[in-house]
Amino acid sequence: MAVFVLDKQKRPLMPCSEKRARLLLKRRRAVVVRLHPFKIRLKDRIGGETQPLRLSLDPGSKTTGIALVRDLERIDPDTGEVCREAHVLWLGELTFQTGDRVIAEVPNGKKAGSHVGRVAVRKTGSFNIQTTQGVIQGISHRYCQVLQRADGYDYSFTPTLTEEARQVS
Repeated sequence: MAVFVLDKQKRPLMPCSEKRARLLLKRRRAVVVRLHPFKIRLKDRIGGETQPLRLSLDPGSKTTGIALVRDLERIDPDTGEVCREAHVLWLGELTFQTGDRVIAEVPNGKKAGSHVGRVAVRKTGSFNIQTTQGVIQGISHRYCQVLQRADGYDYSFTPTLTEEARQVS
């Protein structure tokens, strides 16, 4: 897998190999910024050329696969045909965990609407969401987005006014 790289001003550069990252750290040309996903910051470089990258998502029942891909197009010299290749730079997965704070945007049906609360993950892939109004059962994982991980910290959320509400008041 590739290692994410930042320049001296904390702007992203192209990912590098694990071997190159080890050499940069050993020679003290870089420092570790984050362990997961592993990210380093170069001490002596500002700016650089980057290639276009694409983020691919593969939604599953409880786990969503994530891939960072570099697309490559080259022309075959014999036939003149354009060959497209995709090189995977990073793979990851995103899973729901009981206790995560989620927002569920249900488009239609009996439970239609926007629901925000703590999720209870079920084996079937449908979740129960504990909101301030009560428990909403049987919400599909497709409609849920994680707002905050169940990481043991308690964050306070204060409602903020939207632009429309500010103009009215």
